[in-house]
Amino acid sequence: INLGNSNPVTLVEMLHTVEAVTGKKIKTFEEPKSGQMEVTFADISKARELLGYNPSTKLDEMVKIYYNWFLEQPEWYQKGEL
Repeated sequence: INLGNSNPVTLVEMLHTVEAVTGKKIKTFEEPKSGQMEVTFADISKARELLGYNPSTKLDEMVKIYYNWFLEQPEWYQKGEL
């Protein structure tokens, strides 16, 4: 079962959202790499059917939630092991 937002998100949109939430510039490449994802999309039809799953959290909210959680894990990110 796929879980997600079910709305297609381009890689550029995702990068801009992460930059806006974190206040940090992401290093990007001019030319896309071979096989690089350009759009992400979760087919949540099975989760809707079986579980009544109906997500309402927007992309920027999801990124904020994850980023705040990540910042609360200093033993991971401060060591630079990621």
